[in-house]
Parts: sequence; C-alpha cells; structure tokens
Amino acid sequence: MDDLLAALEALAVGLAIILAVLALLAARRYSERRFAFIGVGLVALGAVSLLGLIDAFWTGAIPNGGLGYPSAVLILFAEAMLYLSLIARPNVPERIVDG
Repeated sequence: MDDLLAALEALAVGLAIILAVLALLAARRYSERRFAFIGVGLVALGAVSLLGLIDAFWTGAIPNGGLGYPSAVLILFAEAMLYLSLIARPNVPERIVDG
C-alpha cells in the first residue's frame, strides 16, 4: 500500500462528500439547478475516489481499479474548481443609474 496515494484518495473522498452535501443543500435552499449539477458532479468524483481508495488499501480488490498519482491530483484539482464555482461571485456588471 502506498501511503501518499491512500492519503490523497482519502482527502479526495472527504472533500467530495463535504462539498457535495454543501452543493446539494444550496440547490435545495436556492432552487438553482447549477448547484444540483455541481453536487452530482462531486458525488461522481467521490465515487471514483472511493474506488481508488479501496484499491489503495486492498490492492487487487478491484481489477484495474488503481488510479495513480496523476488521477488523484486531477480529482483534487477538479474538486477545488467546483468549490470555487460554488463560492465565486457572479460576474454581473454594475447597474448604471441615470440621474
């Protein structure tokens, strides 16, 4: 078992769970589909990360289930970008008022 890979996968699973819950709660509260889509995307990333974590702890449990470092880092990057999409302010120009 590679300890660094297992730690990356565990971090990816934990972040995916936390962020998916936040996104889905935001979708429920604000009734916006974009939050629901982000939440579903994070659930999918969490599922892939969970498969990688299982393979990291029990090598060979899932045939060809190892993700490796590049995939784990890409999953963490995707989760960070989805998190930023949740907290970023909309890019709406300020309203100009005549008078």
